Amino acid sequence: MTRVFLTYKKKSRIWELDFLRGVSIILMCFDHFFFDVYYLFYHWRTGGKFFSSLYRAAEFFFGYADDSILIPLDKMQYAEFVFLGFILFSVTVAFLVKLIKEKGKPSYSALKGFTLAFTSISVCILAISFIQRFIGYKVVEGNSLREFIHTVILWIFFILCGEGCYFSRSNVKRTLQISLCACAISLVTILGERLFDMEGIAVRYGVLHMLAMSVCIFTLIQLACTALFKDPVKRKYAISLTCFAVGVTVYAINQYLWTVDVVPNDALAWFHYKFGKNFHSADWFTLSENLHRVLFGAAIAPFVYPDRKSYVPKLSPLNKGVVCFLGRKTIWIVLLHQVIIYVLLACLDTLY
Repeated sequence: MTRVFLTYKKKSRIWELDFLRGVSIILMCFDHFFFDVYYLFYHWRTGGKFFSSLYRAAEFFFGYADDSILIPLDKMQYAEFVFLGFILFSVTVAFLVKLIKEKGKPSYSALKGFTLAFTSISVCILAISFIQRFIGYKVVEGNSLREFIHTVILWIFFILCGEGCYFSRSNVKRTLQISLCACAISLVTILGERLFDMEGIAVRYGVLHMLAMSVCIFTLIQLACTALFKDPVKRKYAISLTCFAVGVTVYAINQYLWTVDVVPNDALAWFHYKFGKNFHSADWFTLSENLHRVLFGAAIAPFVYPDRKSYVPKLSPLNKGVVCFLGRKTIWIVLLHQVIIYVLLACLDTLY
C-alpha cells in the first residue's frame, strides 16, 4: 500500500522561521490595532490629547491624513517584487552561511539546492512580471503606506505557511485544524453580529478559510505526486513544480479577472473579489489573490531547507524570546488577538 504522507523524525524547530512568523504576527496586531481605533473608536478624533493622538496615528497609517505617506498607484505593484527580491537575497545569504560552515566546500546537495531555489524564484518573478505586462494588474484602490507594507507582510506570512506544508507531518490534520478554527471564527462573529447588533464584524471567508483551502490544495498535489512518483527525489521535484504551475496559473486567472467584466456571483466570492458584489466579510481573503503565495512557499522549502535544519546560529535572546514564542503560537494569536485588542481599547474608552 502506497504511503501517502511521509513521516520524519522529530527535529528541533527552525527558529528563524518562527522569528519571521512572529514579526509578521506582531505587525498584523499593529495593523488591526489601528484598524479598530480608526473604524470602531472613531469618536476619539475629538477626544483628549492622548485619544486624538491615537486616532491621528491611525489616520496617518491608513493614508487619510493630509501629511500621510502616499505611494503612486502605478508603483504599488512593486511591493511584490520588493519581497521576491528580498527572498532571493535571503536564499543567497543562507547559502553563503552554509558555505562558511562547510569551510568553502559546499556539498553537492547544498549547491544544487541553492541553484534550484535561486532559479525557481527568478522564474516566478519573470512569470509574475510577464502576467502583469500582458494580462494586466489589478486596479489598486489604495496607495497608503499601509497598503504597501501590507502586501509585503502577506508575502512573508503566506510563504511561511506554505513552507509549513513542507515541514508538516500530516497536512490532512493541518487542514482540519485550520478549518475548525475558521468555522469557530465565523460562528462567533456571525452570532455577535446578529445577537448583539455588532454590524459588520461577521467573518464569512477570512484568512483562515483561505489558508485551509490552500493547505487542502497542497495536500491534493502531494497525494497525486506521491501516487505517481515512487522515488522520493522525483516526488519532491514533482510537488515543487506542480505548486509553481498551479500558483502561477491561479495568479494569471486572478489578474485576468481584474481586467474584464465579471457577472457577480456571491457563491464564488471565496475565489475572487469581483464575484462578491453583495458579499460581506469583515476579513476577506480570496483564494485567487493569495494561493500563489502559499504554494510558492511550499515549492521553495525543499530547496531552501533540504536538511530541515536552521542556517542561522541560535542568537539568544532572539531564538528564545517573545517574538519566536508568538511565531510558534500563530494560530492562537490569530484566533484571540482581535478580542484582546478590542477589550483593551474598550477599557481605554472608559477613560475617554
